[in-house]
Amino acid sequence: MFYLAPFENKYDNFYELLVNENVPLGNFHDYQKPVIAHLVQEGYLYTDTHGFVKIKNNVLLFLIRRLHQNEVINYWHYSEGIRKEIDRLVVAGLFFARNTLFTKQELSYFNFYLNKKEFTNGLDLRNKYLHGTNSAAEKQHKTEYYILLRLIILVLLKIDDDLILRKRANQHTIIC
Repeated sequence: MFYLAPFENKYDNFYELLVNENVPLGNFHDYQKPVIAHLVQEGYLYTDTHGFVKIKNNVLLFLIRRLHQNEVINYWHYSEGIRKEIDRLVVAGLFFARNTLFTKQELSYFNFYLNKKEFTNGLDLRNKYLHGTNSAAEKQHKTEYYILLRLIILVLLKIDDDLILRKRANQHTIIC
């Protein structure tokens, strides 16, 4: 959808194309126009008075793009206007919210290294060292030490991020 002759390889996706360029409906190929028509019918796009295809709800498409890129959105990292749109999407059942320190993806990352809860080919470091079945090889210990150190640093960064967000929220509450 984003590869059109006038813009060639300038953009990586359809969203960037529409945000940065005025694209007339006529620039799209015949096989692309039914998709555009469907997106217009669903309320995601519209054609303005000059015949340019435009995004109807830029915040919604921004959030969809972020979800596509990261698979998760941290609610508190966004402005109040974007959070209102997230709230609307949660109420509509299009998004769901969890109140946890780690996302599902982050937990999977930790599970791969620490246990065999999800992955049969994971390193299982927790059980390995808990039950004393670790190797005597110094090089392997050093490698596993760096892995554990990296995991600890990731946990500390995640906690620090939460504390910064909490502090920001408290400052906002005091000001209001």
